Amino acid sequence: MNVHNILVVDDDENTRNMLLAVLHQAGFAADAASSGVEALSRLDATNYSAVVLDVMMPGMSGIEVIRRMASTGRHTKCVILMSAGTETMLDDAPPALVHTKLRKPFDIKDVVEAVRGCVESLGTGESPFNNYPPKRQ
Repeated sequence: MNVHNILVVDDDENTRNMLLAVLHQAGFAADAASSGVEALSRLDATNYSAVVLDVMMPGMSGIEVIRRMASTGRHTKCVILMSAGTETMLDDAPPALVHTKLRKPFDIKDVVEAVRGCVESLGTGESPFNNYPPKRQ
């Protein structure tokens, strides 16, 4: 059985820990990052099947993380966690990387199902590792 590795990115420690526990219970391997900068570092070091990403974080927002992922040629699908009023922020996000948008407070079952959807899309030829590793200039 292929275990898919998921990256959880959220500045709220309680949310990160809860998502990690639920994803582990659902059979995924999962890592966490508490900031956009840490997320990009982890993405450089590890191939993830999906990313669960909070939009509103101090410093680098989730939208900036997605933009940087796209600029390096990553095709890793993201499950976006957003607060009310932040939907328009996603207008500038590369749509190819946004698999599912969930509004906080979210139902944890919806997060697990969205992650499963990201992983299942890998079987359709939508590899998150196309064009990876990025070419250094």
